[in-house]
Amino acid sequence: MLSHATETLGGKVFWLDADMEVQADISPLWGELFPASGLGTTHDGSPPGKNPPGFINSGLVVARHGLNFIAVWAKACLTAPVRGDQEVLYALGARCNLPQTYNHVRQLPNREQAKVVHWWGDDGKAELRWRLRVGATGNPTDSPA
Repeated sequence: MLSHATETLGGKVFWLDADMEVQADISPLWGELFPASGLGTTHDGSPPGKNPPGFINSGLVVARHGLNFIAVWAKACLTAPVRGDQEVLYALGARCNLPQTYNHVRQLPNREQAKVVHWWGDDGKAELRWRLRVGATGNPTDSPA
């Protein structure tokens, strides 16, 4: 299946966290927006001063299939003294190079204009579960968010 998918996407793969909601066409990620470096991430969406400039969010990652850097990242995640996979990815030198609209973290304004919303954290998961229930039943109730 991965072989067919990478052929279809021209040897490009992308990962989405399970708490992300695709709201619009994301095909530019493996077309005109695909980074020449072979690796793409977005800004983490935090307010200025919270994290270093260029800090990334690994909820969405695009990569050229077979890129050695992915194996380096995976191994480093097992041994690095930092908290999580996006911190490791940043420590290895990855910087944001894709538009925020492809990983629009839930607390940012203008969520309805995002192509992909990242419903991170407990509050985000509650909102996503609510949205899934409404979509499945067609019976909206008050949103928890």
